[in-house]
Amino acid sequence: MREPRLQNNHPRRRKSAPSAALLSWVGRNKLEVKSLEVPVTQHCNLRCAACDHGSPLLGKSFLDLDQFAHDLTVLKWAMRTDEFRLVGGEPLQHPQLLSVIEVIRRSAIAKQIVLVTNGTLLHKADQALWRVIDRLWLSIYPGVSLSLSLQEIEDLCHEYNVRFDPRTTNNFRTVLMNNPIDDIDLVRSNYRECKTAHVWKCYTVLNGYFFKCSKSSVMRERLVRLGILHENSPVDGVDLRSRWRLKSRLEAYLESQEPLASCRACLGTSGPLIPHRQLNARALRAESEENHTPLIKHLSEQLREERRLLETAHRTV
Repeated sequence: MREPRLQNNHPRRRKSAPSAALLSWVGRNKLEVKSLEVPVTQHCNLRCAACDHGSPLLGKSFLDLDQFAHDLTVLKWAMRTDEFRLVGGEPLQHPQLLSVIEVIRRSAIAKQIVLVTNGTLLHKADQALWRVIDRLWLSIYPGVSLSLSLQEIEDLCHEYNVRFDPRTTNNFRTVLMNNPIDDIDLVRSNYRECKTAHVWKCYTVLNGYFFKCSKSSVMRERLVRLGILHENSPVDGVDLRSRWRLKSRLEAYLESQEPLASCRACLGTSGPLIPHRQLNARALRAESEENHTPLIKHLSEQLREERRLLETAHRTV
């Protein structure tokens, strides 16, 4: 899921995001959440600079239907959601997208199904797709051409009673780091302020795990490469292989104030904004090799200075 539009284009500290501990339970049985999402594909047909899922750098990968069905069969006993979002990569690249939707419908875990897409493949979508989604979240990027006009897409939504939700995204936030963040104070600060985890709550189901952050669901390879995790390190999520104590495990995980391992290579929503653009092969390689140590150092120094100023202000009161 892409981050809502923001106006600032430089890193600055914010107030901490609301606590994730404010959980809503249906009776005493199920945790009720606003949304769940699943990366139907990890790869994408676009090469957006600073993609917060790193999709341009990921190989072709499709959601495993059997694993996904098992995940929802387990999770539905402890959680329900208002909407289930099909995200990517680009979800329209999955050859069995209709079957993915059928798995969600059969589980009865969600009231509505939302397709989050860049729209470039909508002209090839099976007509049956329009009958089984409830909302179309269309991410509109500068310079990206669509085969269908916005009016044609809106007309299709109207014809099939699908809510049309176009969102223009002019900027992407620098999120994923090519160098580890060794400053634990910065890691904790970024996690406390992270709107992805605590405000938008981009809860994700993927490959046998529930994640409270969509980015952590696709970062394991990066974390291993940076030496933050080993191949056999625990996953940053809740294991869905069994229903054993699932409700208590989900509750403890969501209420924890400890940063995830993924936070060691992620700026959350504290990084700088950059104008959206598409990358050619050379620019993509440059982005993948960019040294983020200076940016991390700058944010660490900025955090220390703000704390120093705050302590000075307290002493003068």
